[in-house]
Amino acid sequence: LERKYSASQEAIEWLTQRMRETQQKLEASERVLQGYKERNNLVSIDFEERHGIILQKLSDLSAVLTQTQTARIEKEKLYGELRRISRDDNSEMLESLPLVIENQLIQKLKAEYVRMEGEYSELGQRYGFKHPRMIRLKSQIDEVKGKLAQEVKKIAQSIEMEYRMIKGKEESITSALEAQKHEALELNQKEIQYNVLKREVETNRNLYESLLKRAKE
Repeated sequence: LERKYSASQEAIEWLTQRMRETQQKLEASERVLQGYKERNNLVSIDFEERHGIILQKLSDLSAVLTQTQTARIEKEKLYGELRRISRDDNSEMLESLPLVIENQLIQKLKAEYVRMEGEYSELGQRYGFKHPRMIRLKSQIDEVKGKLAQEVKKIAQSIEMEYRMIKGKEESITSALEAQKHEALELNQKEIQYNVLKREVETNRNLYESLLKRAKE
């Protein structure tokens, strides 16, 4: 009985010592885990939910980027054509641009210009080009021509502005997409480290509970 009692006492003392050491390890690992959660704003983190949100954002941004890139390519082609025409200083080719052709005001001005040019040519044969009526008509023709050039210039400016805007939008979305990818990678790293620390806490807790149970027995 004394030998059994002595053996039990020695076992209890050993278990108590081991429990004390394991408890200290458990508390230390819990503090490390808590500190990591606080530093990385993971106090109430649901990694699965956060990953879902990030993946949805990535999907949405990718879709918007694809649409924006398609629009930018179209605007870039039109803008490139505009620059080429501007370098050649070819106003006739500028007036052949789809946006110019589809503009009702420009078409109205062009029709008015053609009509007045025809009238000027016809009346010129009757009155001569120095006649007051002809001078007045020539002034009106120049005015319409100036308005026409001004409207074409406005469209050219709008093409350039739209191209620069869509290009800026594309760059902004690309930047947001890259930031989201970076956040996704960062979250993966945080989750890996979090799981490492969490497993250490669980291992220490399981060991402590196992020693406590054995000590009670």
